[in-house]
Amino acid sequence: LCETVGRRRCSPPLTESPFELREGRIWVEAKVFGHSSWGIFDTGSDGTALDSEFARTLGLASQGSKSATTVAGGVELAKVGRAEFEVGGRVLSSSEANALPLSLQIEGLQFILGFDALKDSPFVVWPKERRIAFGPSEGPQGSPFVLDGDIRPTTRVEVLGASSHAFLDTGSARGIS
Repeated sequence: LCETVGRRRCSPPLTESPFELREGRIWVEAKVFGHSSWGIFDTGSDGTALDSEFARTLGLASQGSKSATTVAGGVELAKVGRAEFEVGGRVLSSSEANALPLSLQIEGLQFILGFDALKDSPFVVWPKERRIAFGPSEGPQGSPFVLDGDIRPTTRVEVLGASSHAFLDTGSARGIS
């Protein structure tokens, strides 16, 4: 448990999860309502989504719908409410998860863990080791994300001596844009 020590607040301990790279995307295993599943760890997705069939398997009923634009174009999303994902011992929550036919787009895709669920838990991605660490990091591990009015994170990068902001998308085969 975290307690306040002097002026410094303790943070939850560091936890780790391995990941797989599939076609340039970061895939993680998660327990969703106790069911083991695989999905994309996607800093470029504003919201979290469950595959429609998987949501039905979990017993999640639609709580209405909304129109949205995805990489697949305009779609009607079924709202399924709160969803919790346990990844490497860390529980990541989305208060407004949606359901759509993800597995029709990418075989085996049961969820997209979006930035709405990721933004409140510090994490570090180690691509060479294929692992993600959740929780506070000791020392400089990388660059912090910047939220500049948009939920999607940007970070400072330097390429050939020039510094700029880049959008980091761990769910895209391109990665940085």
